[in-house]
Amino acid sequence: MPANPEEDATVATGISVGRVDARHDVPTTAVRGQAVWVVTASTTLKGIMPRRLVVPLGCGGARLAVGDPVIVVNLGRHLITRPAGDEYEARLRNALRRQRTLAAETP
Repeated sequence: MPANPEEDATVATGISVGRVDARHDVPTTAVRGQAVWVVTASTTLKGIMPRRLVVPLGCGGARLAVGDPVIVVNLGRHLITRPAGDEYEARLRNALRRQRTLAAETP
């Protein structure tokens, strides 16, 4: 799934920034037998997100390792991961800032 921070900022119901805590290859009932990343969110940028997130491997195309900073985007029924600390994060934060400014200006 190609990264489009402007689109992610618009359609996401929640966005968090955190760090990958663990990778579980053992099938879990939470994600129907898929291997998962366990992410602890430190900052919520949009919406309401839980502090601990379980995200299927490969969702969003980010190449991650335990300890990596990560952005988790909630697109309704799907959680996707994006690497944090790069151009994507800067563009995402700018898009969210623009949305808040427009919302504040709209009567």
